[in-house]
Amino acid sequence: MSFQPLNEYVAIASKDKTWSFHSLFQGVKLAQFTEEQEINSIEFHPDGLMLVTGLKDGTIKIYDIRTHQEIFKLTDYKGEIGNIAFSNKGLHFAASWKSHDVCRIFNLRKLGKEVNEIKHAAPVNCVNFDNYGQYLLTGAGASLNIFAASKHWTEEPLYTNEVVHETGIVNVAKFSSSGKMIVTGGSEDRFMKVFGL
Repeated sequence: MSFQPLNEYVAIASKDKTWSFHSLFQGVKLAQFTEEQEINSIEFHPDGLMLVTGLKDGTIKIYDIRTHQEIFKLTDYKGEIGNIAFSNKGLHFAASWKSHDVCRIFNLRKLGKEVNEIKHAAPVNCVNFDNYGQYLLTGAGASLNIFAASKHWTEEPLYTNEVVHETGIVNVAKFSSSGKMIVTGGSEDRFMKVFGL
């Protein structure tokens, strides 16, 4: 599920290969779409005019919200998408594939041209940018990593916590809106953990 930045709309993805677009003010479904695969990630662009989906087969699609048309499709990488996140200004997006030990960062202005690959010691399950455009957060295996986000992406993390969830992988990791906390969720221990920055 993803809320449009102006909180006018919400997009909801489900395991039946469909995603739908709803008006929060009218309380109605405006459109529904069917993909070829299950949808693992759905995210609004910060300007609210585009939306990205990440599919189980590794495909990434970007849609124009005004026309409901697909405007970009990336099929270069195989494997199940973990999740996709836009940078705060929407110039880049980061994507993780559950079987890949890299986080890939793409330049949206060049329609998906890869900017960088950041190597990890384990498959990357989740990615997230802070709201100020300074940091990229990744969950790889049981570890949590923070990288400097800039024109030149750092390949070495600024911070790593090797064992965030002792009995499982980091399934989700998010910066708080203030950027002063990180919340993680584990796959097997079922714990939510909060870290101060």
